[in-house]
Amino acid sequence: MTPEYETFKASVMAQRAVLARKQALADKQHAILTELMKQCTHEELEEKSSYFGGSYNDKAYTEYWMQCKLCGERGPKTTNMHSYYG
Repeated sequence: MTPEYETFKASVMAQRAVLARKQALADKQHAILTELMKQCTHEELEEKSSYFGGSYNDKAYTEYWMQCKLCGERGPKTTNMHSYYG
């Protein structure tokens, strides 16, 4: 192997080691955040909706739910069926 390749290989291996250390730290921080989110009291809620325009065989409908702005947890969905097909 050429000296240039050996240098290149050493740089790649060093960078992979740095990446592995940073990924381990990011995984640890993500676990901490996940535990914090389990304690969310859902005080900031916003109403969300999703519309399906229907198809030849299916009527159109709109789904509504409440979602926490901080953790993203969704409440139960309510479906409003429309009288028309797509």
